[in-house]
Amino acid sequence: MPGRQTPNVDEPVSIKLANSIVHASRRSRDLFDDGDRRREWARQLGREDLTAEEAAQLRLLRARVRELLTAAAERRPPGRDALDGVNEASAAVPVAAQLNWPPSGPPSAWRAAAPADPVTSAMAVIARREALARNVAQSRAGGPRKQRDADQRLSPGDRSAAGGF
Repeated sequence: MPGRQTPNVDEPVSIKLANSIVHASRRSRDLFDDGDRRREWARQLGREDLTAEEAAQLRLLRARVRELLTAAAERRPPGRDALDGVNEASAAVPVAAQLNWPPSGPPSAWRAAAPADPVTSAMAVIARREALARNVAQSRAGGPRKQRDADQRLSPGDRSAAGGF
């Protein structure tokens, strides 16, 4: 039996999702089939567990993200379904730039997301992460796939849009 996969805490959430299926010893293991691992994802969304439908939605997004990353590594265009699906997940929760400029301090800006259920919000955040796009672009260009730590974390606006995810 393969060892327990420990996700890299510095990985972008899109990469963590892509790595939530483990291929070892000619077998595949879907971490969403493991109740504890599935509940770990659910807790990041402020939930006790994922419904079967939510897990299916995340599996589909995972397959699409993996197709984008694989296509980039193989230096080929991704399948249209994968590209359209990731873009659709991103568009499911519209985001608008917000600005605050208090009289006693510097201006600040953030992105505010439209209200949505936690799973839809998380899927939108995963789909639009700049890190996913950068990993795909850099892989296609043959450059390094490692990003600076600050670039890998969700922005505060993205975290709040995804219920802390």
